[in-house]
Amino acid sequence: MRNEKLLLLVAAAILGTAALPEVGWTQENRSQAQPAVASGPQQIEMIVHGLSCPFCAYGLEKKLRKLEGLDSVSVDFKTGKVFLLLQDGSKATDGRLKELVKDAGFEVVKIERSAPQGGPSGGP
Repeated sequence: MRNEKLLLLVAAAILGTAALPEVGWTQENRSQAQPAVASGPQQIEMIVHGLSCPFCAYGLEKKLRKLEGLDSVSVDFKTGKVFLLLQDGSKATDGRLKELVKDAGFEVVKIERSAPQGGPSGGP
């Protein structure tokens, strides 16, 4: 059953959410299958639980660098805040972010997306 859901999730990500069956899928499953729609670069701020030292921050940063379309990442282990800057057209979903954070051994509490500050180039 789990493999069937995984295959449906992959198919939905490729074909769009119309491929998702209505029975047995939660809203969270649907949001993980949908790629992020970006009209420009995106800035993401996440709150992550479990960061306690610079080595934790480094391990998480290393995992997040696997994201396609990532321009920059910074992790503040003292506050638990993670800042990402994604390129225009990046298809990084909230589900993918949560998966990478979980793989690093931590838990995402909150994800906020916005346009980068300082105009289209993302500079100050």
